[in-house]
Amino acid sequence: QILKSLAMCETVLNLGTGTGCYEPTTCTQAVEPSLKMIAQRPLGSAPKGMAERLPLANQSFDGSLASFTIHHWSDVSAGLCEMCRVTRKRIVLFTWDPELDSNFWLTRGSVQPPAVSRQTMVVKAGDPQPSRQRPRSA
Repeated sequence: QILKSLAMCETVLNLGTGTGCYEPTTCTQAVEPSLKMIAQRPLGSAPKGMAERLPLANQSFDGSLASFTIHHWSDVSAGLCEMCRVTRKRIVLFTWDPELDSNFWLTRGSVQPPAVSRQTMVVKAGDPQPSRQRPRSA
C-alpha cells in the first residue's frame, strides 16, 4: 500500500529512515536524525536532519514518507508542517496508535509510546499550516 500510495511520485523523501533496511526503492532522498543510524547506511545516503527542521528546500519532493518515526519526534505538529512544506503531492504516514494497541509486535520492549495529544491533523502537501481537528469519538 505504501508503494501504491507513492507510485505517482518521481521524487520521494524518506523521513526518519533509520538504517534504511525498510526503505522503499522508490525513495530518492532520506533524512535521519541519528548519527548511529546514519553510520549503518551507505556513505552519503542520508544527511543528518530532524523532522521538525528539515534541511531541504520548499516543495522539493513529489512525495514524503514517514514510517514508524513519529514516536521519535519532539514536536509532531512541527514535523508534519515541515513535511507539508517540502512536499508537492503526496504524504504517507505509517504508524500505530499506542492507545489502541500498546503491545504491537514491532514495538514490544523497544519503543516508548509517543507523548503526543490525541488529535487529528488534516495535512495537505504544499500547505505549511495543517489544520487541527478535535479527536473523533469512537
